[in-house]
Amino acid sequence: MNMRLLFLDFVLTNRLKKKKLDELFEVTAEAFQIEPPNLEGLRFKDLLRAYAEFTRDAAIREINKNKDVGETGQRLYRGAFRTGEKIRRELKIRSRKDAMRAARLIYSSIGIDFHYSNSGEVVVRRCYFSDFYSCQVCWIISSLDEGLIAGLTDGGRLWFVSRITEGSNCCIGGVDFKEAG
Repeated sequence: MNMRLLFLDFVLTNRLKKKKLDELFEVTAEAFQIEPPNLEGLRFKDLLRAYAEFTRDAAIREINKNKDVGETGQRLYRGAFRTGEKIRRELKIRSRKDAMRAARLIYSSIGIDFHYSNSGEVVVRRCYFSDFYSCQVCWIISSLDEGLIAGLTDGGRLWFVSRITEGSNCCIGGVDFKEAG
C-alpha cells in the first residue's frame, strides 16, 4: 500500500484543499485565457462555489462567442494533465489502484462522489458541480477531469457514456489505461 496516499487520506485538511483549489483556479484561468477572480479570505466552501461559478461563466462565454471550444478543452486538459503528473510524482503513485484511489480522494474533497471498479468502470453518484453546469458546460469542463486522470495514471483515458448534467441519475464511464510496453 502507498503510505503517502494513506497519509494524505488522513490529513486532507481545508488548508491543503484550499491550496489545491487555488492551483486549479490558476490552471483553469490560464486555459480560458482570463484572470482568476480575487479569492482572498474565502473559506473552502465559498471557494468551491466561486470555482463552480467561475468555470460555468467562463465556459458559457466561450460557447456564446461561437468559438471552437476544442482549443479551450485542450488547454484545460494539458493544465490538468500537468497537475495530475505532479500529484503522481509527489505521492509516488506507481499503480492503477493507487492512481484511482488518489482520484477518489481528490474528487471527494470537491464534492464529487467518484467510484472506480477493478473492471475499469467509473461511476459518479453525486457531483457538486452538476447544480451549476449545463450539459454543454460539463462537456467543456470535463476536459479537466480527463487531463487529471491521464496525469495520475500516466496516460489513461477517462470517458463517459452518461452524465448527471444530461439528466442521468449518475455519471457512468470508465478509464482505458495505456498499455505498458
